[in-house]
Amino acid sequence: MSSFPVGWTEKLQATRRWLSDVNAQINDPENYSKKLGTLNYLFSGLNPAVINTEMQRSANASEYRPVEIRYIQHKGTSNLVTSAASANCNRVAQRRDQIQTVQPTLYVEDKFTIDEDYVRENAENGFKLQARLNKEFQDAMRVGRESINSQILSKLAGAFGANPAAGASAGAYTNVPVLIDSSGKIDDRYFDQFKNDQEDNFMSGEIGIIGLGNARKYFNRLAVGNANDAGIDYREVASEFGMLLFKDQDVTDSLGNANYGLAIYPGMTQFFQYNLYAGEDFMLNHGGLIKGTMPDPIMPITWDYILDYDKNCTTGNGHQGAWVGRVFTYFDCWIINEDVFGDVYSDINDFNGIVGYNFQSL
Repeated sequence: MSSFPVGWTEKLQATRRWLSDVNAQINDPENYSKKLGTLNYLFSGLNPAVINTEMQRSANASEYRPVEIRYIQHKGTSNLVTSAASANCNRVAQRRDQIQTVQPTLYVEDKFTIDEDYVRENAENGFKLQARLNKEFQDAMRVGRESINSQILSKLAGAFGANPAAGASAGAYTNVPVLIDSSGKIDDRYFDQFKNDQEDNFMSGEIGIIGLGNARKYFNRLAVGNANDAGIDYREVASEFGMLLFKDQDVTDSLGNANYGLAIYPGMTQFFQYNLYAGEDFMLNHGGLIKGTMPDPIMPITWDYILDYDKNCTTGNGHQGAWVGRVFTYFDCWIINEDVFGDVYSDINDFNGIVGYNFQSL
Protein backbone atom coordinates (compact mmCIF):
# COMPACT_ATOMS: atom_id res chain seq x y z
CA MET A 1 0.00 0.00 0.00
CA SER A 2 1.50 3.28 -1.09
CA SER A 3 1.14 6.48 0.92
CA PHE A 4 0.42 9.97 -0.34
CA PRO A 5 3.74 11.85 -0.82
CA VAL A 6 4.31 14.10 2.19
CA GLY A 7 6.16 16.65 0.09
CA TRP A 8 3.07 17.26 -2.05
CA THR A 9 0.93 17.82 1.01
CA GLU A 10 3.35 20.42 2.32
CA LYS A 11 3.32 22.22 -1.01
CA LEU A 12 -0.48 22.30 -1.02
CA GLN A 13 -0.60 23.61 2.55
CA ALA A 14 1.93 26.29 1.73
CA THR A 15 -0.53 27.93 -0.68
CA ARG A 16 -2.87 28.79 2.20
CA ARG A 17 -1.59 32.27 3.00
CA TRP A 18 -3.00 35.67 3.83
CA LEU A 19 -2.24 38.58 1.56
CA SER A 20 -0.64 40.39 4.51
CA ASP A 21 1.56 37.44 5.56
CA VAL A 22 4.66 38.69 3.79
CA ASN A 23 4.36 42.46 3.94
CA ALA A 24 1.49 44.91 4.48
CA GLN A 25 1.68 47.10 1.39
CA ILE A 26 0.09 50.52 1.11
CA ASN A 27 -2.46 49.15 -1.38
CA ASP A 28 -3.27 46.05 0.63
CA PRO A 29 -7.09 45.55 0.49
CA GLU A 30 -7.18 45.69 4.29
CA ASN A 31 -5.98 49.30 4.06
CA TYR A 32 -8.69 50.35 1.61
CA SER A 33 -10.55 53.45 2.72
CA LYS A 34 -12.69 56.11 1.11
CA LYS A 35 -11.61 59.75 1.16
CA LEU A 36 -13.29 61.04 4.33
CA GLY A 37 -12.63 64.74 3.93
CA THR A 38 -15.37 65.91 6.28
CA LEU A 39 -14.10 63.93 9.27
CA ASN A 40 -10.49 64.69 8.38
CA TYR A 41 -11.27 68.40 8.54
CA LEU A 42 -13.35 68.25 11.74
CA PHE A 43 -10.49 66.47 13.53
CA SER A 44 -7.69 68.48 11.91
CA GLY A 45 -5.58 71.21 13.44
CA LEU A 46 -7.39 73.73 11.23
CA ASN A 47 -10.57 73.22 13.26
CA PRO A 48 -10.01 74.00 16.96
CA ALA A 49 -12.06 71.97 19.45
CA VAL A 50 -14.88 73.88 21.11
CA ILE A 51 -17.41 71.46 22.62
CA ASN A 52 -15.72 68.06 22.52
CA THR A 53 -14.49 68.17 26.13
CA GLU A 54 -17.87 69.39 27.36
CA MET A 55 -19.62 66.54 25.60
CA GLN A 56 -17.21 64.08 27.18
CA ARG A 57 -18.03 65.43 30.63
CA SER A 58 -21.73 65.20 29.89
CA ALA A 59 -21.39 61.57 28.86
CA ASN A 60 -19.27 60.65 31.87
CA ALA A 61 -20.64 57.59 33.66
CA SER A 62 -23.07 57.24 30.74
CA GLU A 63 -25.45 59.83 32.18
CA TYR A 64 -27.41 60.79 29.08
CA ARG A 65 -27.54 64.57 29.16
CA PRO A 66 -27.73 67.16 26.40
CA VAL A 67 -25.02 69.76 26.05
CA GLU A 68 -25.97 73.34 26.85
CA ILE A 69 -23.86 75.92 25.03
CA ARG A 70 -24.16 79.46 26.37
CA TYR A 71 -23.31 82.61 24.47
CA ILE A 72 -24.15 86.30 24.30
CA GLN A 73 -25.25 87.68 20.98
CA HIS A 74 -23.00 90.15 19.18
CA LYS A 75 -23.63 93.65 20.52
CA GLY A 76 -25.63 95.85 18.15
CA THR A 77 -25.54 99.58 17.46
CA SER A 78 -28.98 100.41 18.85
CA ASN A 79 -27.43 102.14 21.89
CA LEU A 80 -24.67 103.90 19.99
CA VAL A 81 -24.56 107.68 20.47
CA THR A 82 -22.64 109.88 18.06
CA SER A 83 -23.37 113.34 19.50
CA ALA A 84 -23.15 114.72 23.03
CA ALA A 85 -26.61 116.29 22.66
CA SER A 86 -28.14 112.81 22.26
CA ALA A 87 -26.43 111.35 25.33
CA ASN A 88 -28.56 110.59 28.39
CA CYS A 89 -28.53 108.53 31.56
CA ASN A 90 -31.58 106.40 30.76
CA ARG A 91 -31.31 102.71 31.50
CA VAL A 92 -31.13 100.29 28.55
CA ALA A 93 -32.07 96.58 28.43
CA GLN A 94 -29.37 94.15 29.53
CA ARG A 95 -28.23 91.58 27.03
CA ARG A 96 -29.20 88.10 28.19
CA ASP A 97 -27.34 84.80 27.83
CA GLN A 98 -28.57 82.61 25.02
CA ILE A 99 -28.65 78.85 25.60
CA GLN A 100 -28.40 76.35 22.76
CA THR A 101 -29.25 72.76 23.72
CA VAL A 102 -27.82 69.97 21.58
CA GLN A 103 -27.69 66.21 21.82
CA PRO A 104 -26.66 63.55 19.28
CA THR A 105 -29.44 62.48 16.91
CA LEU A 106 -27.39 60.41 14.43
CA TYR A 107 -26.50 56.75 14.86
CA VAL A 108 -24.33 54.12 13.19
CA GLU A 109 -23.87 50.41 13.90
CA ASP A 110 -22.06 47.52 12.22
CA LYS A 111 -22.35 43.83 13.10
CA PHE A 112 -20.22 40.74 12.59
CA THR A 113 -20.36 37.01 13.39
CA ILE A 114 -17.55 34.53 13.98
CA ASP A 115 -18.56 30.88 13.92
CA GLU A 116 -16.82 28.35 16.15
CA ASP A 117 -16.15 26.03 13.25
CA TYR A 118 -14.24 28.82 11.46
CA VAL A 119 -11.99 29.35 14.49
CA ARG A 120 -11.44 25.61 14.78
CA GLU A 121 -10.59 25.18 11.09
CA ASN A 122 -8.13 28.06 11.06
CA ALA A 123 -6.43 27.51 14.42
CA GLU A 124 -3.70 25.46 12.74
CA ASN A 125 -2.78 28.53 10.65
CA GLY A 126 -2.27 30.66 13.72
CA PHE A 127 -5.43 32.65 12.99
CA LYS A 128 -7.16 32.21 16.32
CA LEU A 129 -10.21 33.90 17.80
CA GLN A 130 -8.48 37.03 19.12
CA ALA A 131 -6.78 37.71 15.80
CA ARG A 132 -10.09 37.38 13.95
CA LEU A 133 -11.83 39.60 16.54
CA ASN A 134 -9.20 42.28 15.97
CA LYS A 135 -9.85 42.27 12.23
CA GLU A 136 -13.62 42.27 12.65
CA PHE A 137 -13.52 45.23 15.06
CA GLN A 138 -11.18 47.16 12.78
CA ASP A 139 -13.40 46.58 9.75
CA ALA A 140 -16.56 47.45 11.68
CA MET A 141 -15.02 50.74 12.80
CA ARG A 142 -13.85 51.50 9.25
CA VAL A 143 -17.36 50.93 7.90
CA GLY A 144 -18.72 53.02 10.76
CA ARG A 145 -16.33 55.91 10.02
CA GLU A 146 -17.46 55.96 6.39
CA SER A 147 -21.12 56.09 7.45
CA ILE A 148 -20.41 58.85 9.99
CA ASN A 149 -18.67 60.91 7.31
CA SER A 150 -21.56 60.46 4.87
CA GLN A 151 -24.23 61.29 7.45
CA ILE A 152 -22.44 64.40 8.69
CA LEU A 153 -21.79 65.73 5.18
CA SER A 154 -25.46 65.16 4.33
CA LYS A 155 -26.43 67.12 7.42
CA LEU A 156 -24.09 69.97 6.49
CA ALA A 157 -25.58 69.99 2.98
CA GLY A 158 -28.98 70.74 4.45
CA ALA A 159 -27.76 73.17 7.09
CA PHE A 160 -25.07 75.42 5.60
CA GLY A 161 -25.78 79.10 5.88
CA ALA A 162 -25.69 82.19 3.74
CA ASN A 163 -22.58 83.62 2.14
CA PRO A 164 -23.30 87.32 2.78
CA ALA A 165 -20.10 88.46 1.07
CA ALA A 166 -21.22 86.86 -2.20
CA GLY A 167 -24.89 87.75 -1.83
CA ALA A 168 -25.86 84.08 -1.58
CA SER A 169 -28.73 83.03 0.68
CA ALA A 170 -28.64 80.07 3.06
CA GLY A 171 -28.28 76.79 1.17
CA ALA A 172 -27.17 78.46 -2.08
CA TYR A 173 -23.88 77.67 -3.80
CA THR A 174 -21.72 80.58 -4.97
CA ASN A 175 -20.37 80.02 -8.49
CA VAL A 176 -16.56 80.03 -8.74
CA PRO A 177 -15.21 79.61 -12.29
CA VAL A 178 -12.12 77.40 -12.50
CA LEU A 179 -10.24 76.47 -15.63
CA ILE A 180 -7.32 74.26 -16.55
CA ASP A 181 -6.39 74.77 -20.21
CA SER A 182 -4.71 72.31 -22.55
CA SER A 183 -1.25 73.50 -21.51
CA GLY A 184 -1.98 72.74 -17.86
CA LYS A 185 -2.13 76.37 -16.74
CA ILE A 186 -4.89 77.22 -14.30
CA ASP A 187 -6.99 80.33 -14.34
CA ASP A 188 -6.11 81.93 -11.01
CA ARG A 189 -8.26 85.05 -11.33
CA TYR A 190 -10.86 83.69 -8.89
CA PHE A 191 -8.57 81.95 -6.45
CA ASP A 192 -8.74 84.73 -3.87
CA GLN A 193 -12.54 84.71 -3.75
CA PHE A 194 -12.59 82.17 -0.93
CA LYS A 195 -10.36 84.33 1.25
CA ASN A 196 -12.06 87.58 0.25
CA ASP A 197 -15.44 86.12 1.15
CA GLN A 198 -14.10 84.97 4.50
CA GLU A 199 -12.75 88.41 5.35
CA ASP A 200 -15.94 90.15 4.21
CA ASN A 201 -17.90 87.73 6.39
CA PHE A 202 -15.81 89.00 9.36
CA MET A 203 -14.11 85.62 9.80
CA SER A 204 -10.44 84.63 10.10
CA GLY A 205 -8.20 81.56 10.20
CA GLU A 206 -7.43 78.86 7.65
CA ILE A 207 -10.37 77.69 5.57
CA GLY A 208 -11.21 74.01 5.19
CA ILE A 209 -12.87 73.24 1.86
CA ILE A 210 -14.75 69.94 1.49
CA GLY A 211 -14.90 68.96 -2.16
CA LEU A 212 -14.03 66.69 -5.06
CA GLY A 213 -14.74 67.04 -8.81
CA ASN A 214 -13.42 70.31 -10.26
CA ALA A 215 -12.24 71.39 -6.82
CA ARG A 216 -9.85 68.45 -6.69
CA LYS A 217 -8.54 69.21 -10.19
CA TYR A 218 -8.05 72.86 -9.26
CA PHE A 219 -6.27 72.30 -5.96
CA ASN A 220 -4.18 69.44 -7.33
CA ARG A 221 -2.92 71.86 -9.97
CA LEU A 222 -2.16 74.43 -7.27
CA ALA A 223 -0.05 71.81 -5.49
CA VAL A 224 2.12 71.38 -8.58
CA GLY A 225 3.82 74.66 -7.73
CA ASN A 226 5.42 76.97 -10.26
CA ALA A 227 5.30 74.55 -13.20
CA ASN A 228 3.52 76.97 -15.51
CA ASP A 229 4.39 79.40 -18.25
CA ALA A 230 3.35 82.42 -16.20
CA GLY A 231 6.06 81.81 -13.61
CA ILE A 232 3.57 81.87 -10.71
CA ASP A 233 4.32 79.65 -7.73
CA TYR A 234 0.78 78.48 -7.05
CA ARG A 235 1.87 76.34 -4.12
CA GLU A 236 3.16 79.42 -2.34
CA VAL A 237 -0.02 81.29 -3.26
CA ALA A 238 -2.17 78.55 -1.72
CA SER A 239 -0.04 78.56 1.42
CA GLU A 240 -0.19 82.33 1.81
CA PHE A 241 -3.95 82.46 1.30
CA GLY A 242 -4.50 79.92 4.07
CA MET A 243 -6.86 77.27 2.78
CA LEU A 244 -6.79 73.54 2.23
CA LEU A 245 -8.95 71.12 0.26
CA PHE A 246 -10.19 68.02 2.09
CA LYS A 247 -11.13 65.53 -0.62
CA ASP A 248 -14.35 63.70 0.19
CA GLN A 249 -15.74 60.67 -1.63
CA ASP A 250 -19.29 61.44 -0.42
CA VAL A 251 -19.57 64.85 -2.10
CA THR A 252 -21.64 63.67 -5.07
CA ASP A 253 -24.16 61.69 -3.00
CA SER A 254 -24.36 64.07 -0.04
CA LEU A 255 -24.22 67.44 -1.84
CA GLY A 256 -25.93 66.28 -5.04
CA ASN A 257 -23.19 67.41 -7.44
CA ALA A 258 -19.54 66.38 -7.75
CA ASN A 259 -18.54 70.02 -8.29
CA TYR A 260 -20.25 71.39 -5.18
CA GLY A 261 -18.10 72.11 -2.16
CA LEU A 262 -18.42 73.55 1.35
CA ALA A 263 -16.02 76.06 2.90
CA ILE A 264 -15.99 75.77 6.71
CA TYR A 265 -14.51 78.49 8.89
CA PRO A 266 -12.43 77.35 11.90
CA GLY A 267 -14.14 76.30 15.13
CA MET A 268 -17.70 76.79 13.90
CA THR A 269 -18.48 73.13 13.22
CA GLN A 270 -17.74 70.32 15.66
CA PHE A 271 -18.09 66.55 15.93
CA PHE A 272 -19.53 65.21 19.17
CA GLN A 273 -20.81 61.84 20.36
CA TYR A 274 -22.35 59.96 23.25
CA ASN A 275 -21.31 56.52 24.54
CA LEU A 276 -23.76 54.21 26.28
CA TYR A 277 -21.07 52.17 28.04
CA ALA A 278 -18.66 54.91 29.15
CA GLY A 279 -19.31 54.43 32.89
CA GLU A 280 -18.21 51.55 35.07
CA ASP A 281 -21.83 50.78 35.97
CA PHE A 282 -22.57 49.96 32.33
CA MET A 283 -19.42 48.11 31.27
CA LEU A 284 -20.02 44.41 31.69
CA ASN A 285 -18.11 41.15 31.41
CA HIS A 286 -20.44 38.38 32.48
CA GLY A 287 -20.54 34.86 31.12
CA GLY A 288 -20.79 35.08 27.37
CA LEU A 289 -21.64 38.78 27.28
CA ILE A 290 -19.08 41.60 27.11
CA LYS A 291 -19.96 45.30 26.82
CA GLY A 292 -17.63 48.28 26.83
CA THR A 293 -16.03 51.09 24.84
CA MET A 294 -13.12 51.02 22.43
CA PRO A 295 -11.11 53.85 20.81
CA ASP A 296 -10.99 54.08 17.05
CA PRO A 297 -7.44 53.41 15.76
CA ILE A 298 -7.60 56.17 13.12
CA MET A 299 -9.74 59.05 14.42
CA PRO A 300 -10.66 60.37 17.90
CA ILE A 301 -13.95 58.46 18.01
CA THR A 302 -14.92 56.13 20.86
CA TRP A 303 -17.10 53.15 19.97
CA ASP A 304 -19.55 51.19 22.12
CA TYR A 305 -19.48 47.47 21.54
CA ILE A 306 -21.34 44.31 22.54
CA LEU A 307 -19.77 40.88 22.14
CA ASP A 308 -22.23 38.08 22.84
CA TYR A 309 -21.86 34.31 22.65
CA ASP A 310 -24.70 32.49 20.90
CA LYS A 311 -24.71 28.76 21.56
CA ASN A 312 -26.90 28.20 18.46
CA CYS A 313 -28.90 25.40 20.07
CA THR A 314 -32.14 26.65 18.51
CA THR A 315 -30.74 26.22 14.99
CA GLY A 316 -29.96 22.53 15.31
CA ASN A 317 -26.26 23.25 15.11
CA GLY A 318 -25.40 21.02 18.04
CA HIS A 319 -22.26 22.10 19.86
CA GLN A 320 -21.24 24.67 17.26
CA GLY A 321 -21.70 28.18 18.64
CA ALA A 322 -20.84 31.67 17.39
CA TRP A 323 -19.69 35.05 18.63
CA VAL A 324 -21.85 37.98 17.56
CA GLY A 325 -20.45 41.52 17.74
CA ARG A 326 -22.07 44.94 17.49
CA VAL A 327 -20.06 48.16 17.16
CA PHE A 328 -22.01 51.43 17.38
CA THR A 329 -22.17 55.02 18.57
CA TYR A 330 -24.52 57.99 18.85
CA PHE A 331 -23.00 61.08 17.24
CA ASP A 332 -23.77 64.40 15.60
CA CYS A 333 -22.29 67.55 14.12
CA TRP A 334 -22.72 70.81 16.01
CA ILE A 335 -22.99 73.99 13.94
CA ILE A 336 -22.76 77.42 15.50
CA ASN A 337 -26.15 79.07 15.99
CA GLU A 338 -26.98 81.91 13.60
CA ASP A 339 -28.32 83.92 16.57
CA VAL A 340 -24.76 84.33 17.86
CA PHE A 341 -24.21 87.13 15.34
CA GLY A 342 -27.39 88.98 16.27
CA ASP A 343 -28.75 91.57 13.85
CA VAL A 344 -25.81 93.94 13.93
CA TYR A 345 -25.12 93.62 10.21
CA SER A 346 -28.21 92.99 8.14
CA ASP A 347 -26.09 91.26 5.48
CA ILE A 348 -24.86 88.53 7.86
CA ASN A 349 -28.29 87.11 8.71
CA ASP A 350 -28.56 83.32 8.27
CA PHE A 351 -24.77 83.00 8.47
CA ASN A 352 -23.38 80.03 10.45
CA GLY A 353 -19.76 79.72 9.34
CA ILE A 354 -20.36 77.26 6.49
CA VAL A 355 -20.73 78.53 2.91
CA GLY A 356 -21.21 76.67 -0.36
CA TYR A 357 -19.36 76.93 -3.67
CA ASN A 358 -20.00 75.54 -7.13
CA PHE A 359 -16.66 74.93 -8.88
CA GLN A 360 -17.61 75.63 -12.48
CA SER A 361 -15.65 74.78 -15.59
CA LEU A 362 -15.52 77.60 -18.10
